[in-house]
Amino acid sequence: MHLPRQLLNVMRCAALLVPLAAGQVASPRASAAVERAWFVGAVYIDSAGASAGTAIEAVIGNTVCGQAVTAPGASHGPRGKAAASTFYIEVLGESERRGCGKDGDTIRFRSGGRFANEVAVWKAMPPRAPTMFSGSAAASYPPPLNLVFGPPVTVLSGLIRGQNPPPRSTIEAFVKGRSCGQGEVLPEEPAGDAWYVIIVRSDQATRGCAKAGDRIELRINGQPVPESPDGAPGTRSLDITFTTPHPAPDASPLAEQSDGNWQLWAGAAAGLALAIAVGALLTLRRWWHGRRW
Repeated sequence: MHLPRQLLNVMRCAALLVPLAAGQVASPRASAAVERAWFVGAVYIDSAGASAGTAIEAVIGNTVCGQAVTAPGASHGPRGKAAASTFYIEVLGESERRGCGKDGDTIRFRSGGRFANEVAVWKAMPPRAPTMFSGSAAASYPPPLNLVFGPPVTVLSGLIRGQNPPPRSTIEAFVKGRSCGQGEVLPEEPAGDAWYVIIVRSDQATRGCAKAGDRIELRINGQPVPESPDGAPGTRSLDITFTTPHPAPDASPLAEQSDGNWQLWAGAAAGLALAIAVGALLTLRRWWHGRRW
């Protein structure tokens, strides 16, 4: 799955910083029998990105088997609409804590007393270096697990092809004419291409917003882009195309001359018709007076 470079960098940092903040950094395993599962991704709460410092727990049955706090996400908008903090969590196995993971156990994720919509399956994983998202070995790692607390959301991100939007540009999502989400347009370094991220509310959060089968219309600075993704919930990568609208061309000199000629001939015709009418009236008057005398 294609991820923006900034998000990859943040997730690399999260692998280092988040477990440290939660006291969860795994020292080199004391023995081969000590096994853990681990997960990394973004967090969304009530149709918005979770703020940095959000506590996450991994629960198996009634036992807390892992803890972490989220790190700053890849995007921080003026209203936080597109901010999504990221997490990295290790989930202990049965060998380290009674009641924790065995192959096939279901893991639930909890924050603020609420469980995420998503669950995971515990499976022993070998230790991973903090640089797990770099190099060709990245393909061997499991995909990010994004956690959603509350109504489902559609999260779209990708590069903006064509032309880069001007600074401070905005992107907005519409479903059947209803505004269902605002996001951000940010520069991509070092290539200079822009990229975007937007969270689209679902019909469960706001009636009339996105659901499977709906088409999402994306607008940058009010201008629609040609791509219109499906409204099914989930996180997807989608590159979009933006071109600066060109102003309507001015009327050509020939067209202006034609308009001027038409107005000139119309005025001449009206004047001629008036002259004929006045002449006819004068002629009729003379004839009438000639009969009387």
